[in-house]
Amino acid sequence: MSEGPVVAAFAKHVGIGAEFIWPKHDANGLDSLLERTLTFQEAPFGGLSVLAQNEVFRAVRQAGFKVLLGGQGGDESFAGYRKFFVVALRDALNRREPRGAIQYAWSLGLMLLHEAGQARMYWQGLSRYSKRRPFAFQLVDWNPPSIDLWGEQGTTLSDRQIEDVQRWSIPSLLRYEDRNSMGHGLETRLPFMDYRLMELALALPARLKIAKGFGKWALRSIDRGIVPDFIRLNRRKRGFDVTQSWIEGGIGASLRNRIQANRLALAGHIDKNLNVEQRLSDERLAKDKNLLDEALMLAWLIEPVRSRGEIA
Repeated sequence: MSEGPVVAAFAKHVGIGAEFIWPKHDANGLDSLLERTLTFQEAPFGGLSVLAQNEVFRAVRQAGFKVLLGGQGGDESFAGYRKFFVVALRDALNRREPRGAIQYAWSLGLMLLHEAGQARMYWQGLSRYSKRRPFAFQLVDWNPPSIDLWGEQGTTLSDRQIEDVQRWSIPSLLRYEDRNSMGHGLETRLPFMDYRLMELALALPARLKIAKGFGKWALRSIDRGIVPDFIRLNRRKRGFDVTQSWIEGGIGASLRNRIQANRLALAGHIDKNLNVEQRLSDERLAKDKNLLDEALMLAWLIEPVRSRGEIA
């Protein structure tokens, strides 16, 4: 589900213009977009949202803009991610705070109820958070170390947020954004990453971050009367959801062709008996995010350092 209608409604509400970017690429265009993103990133990345971000920055630069404002850091500092509901509940139980535990359990239930349509995506994502069950690659011949992304049992909500800021979420997301923006000669500025705001947000008690089925409750509260409720009280989170249409439109074929044509270069990374056409069918890539991420990793491994040439 696109956030386009909500953006259009907000623009009308406040009386500003809104520009929508609708990339229309054939298979060759999507292959070029993939190559451009692999070149700009210079490191593995997961998901096609990084390609979509690259395309947005390209359109913005072509429109003549040089500086953009972004919202990176807001979910990490004010507990907007869904995983933080579980961490806050666990923390309250560890502290033997029944009132807090009930509040966070209620918020978790409301959030899951409103996001029931995304249940399959959440279920797939849980595999990354299980320390007892090490992540198993399907294509790449590598056994990664087991990491508990929930944090240790005694980890508080603020502690887990700090891990995202310093180690997990922010370093990856900022790299994606920096590489894509710099590749197009853009500068992105991130107000939520101001160290003073970040320190304040991380220090807030959990009850001011998660309440009534919402994350980022402090922000939602202070925005009352400023931001319309159809945005302020919207529980659903959406990114650049282009996966299925772009896979069927040519990204799937591009990944298969790249991997099949470079099996020798990838010999040390994949099973020699891998049936590329079968294992990386469009249907499987669209349904299995982890499989798609592995295919993107292999596409990058073919040529980790690429010449930029005239791709921009």
